[in-house]
Amino acid sequence: MKKLLIISIFGILIFATDIYTTFNVEAYKEATITVNAKGIIEEIYAKVGQKVKKYDKLLKLNNLALVKSKAISKAELNALKVELKYAQKSLNRFKKLKDVVDKEAYDKVAYKVDILNAKYATAIAGLAYKQQLINDTYLKAPFNGVITAKYIQEGEMARARCFTIMDKSRVKLILSFDEKYWN
Repeated sequence: MKKLLIISIFGILIFATDIYTTFNVEAYKEATITVNAKGIIEEIYAKVGQKVKKYDKLLKLNNLALVKSKAISKAELNALKVELKYAQKSLNRFKKLKDVVDKEAYDKVAYKVDILNAKYATAIAGLAYKQQLINDTYLKAPFNGVITAKYIQEGEMARARCFTIMDKSRVKLILSFDEKYWN
């Protein structure tokens, strides 16, 4: 007696006789994730079995030194802003008197404004960089899913693996069968 197996996959009917298979149901998306920075884990916000949404914070590294460094950079930026404002006022005065004033004196003030503008742009870029370093001390969920494994504890150094997250809202069926039936 022959067995007839009828399977519907995505609306397509497949007919087969005497084909035996094993299968695994796997999450559509799965990722083992880690932070983009090195440091001591200060807080863990996620637990195994917890549902998370994309961009939810999962953990935080100790970032106090980075936060203080950013504050120093911000103060330096403000000081440069004041210095640049004063130098720009001087240059504007020199522009009004350009025909009367010594050309070398005018060039020195214009040069100082150019240098301060370059330093100001560098300070803004440095501040943005420090903010990115602070952002990197947080691990966020890359997609909606469930935390299925946790490999770290508070107080430890961050590792190559911190969590495994799976999106179980969609699954895939992995079939294994004899290769003689591949077609």
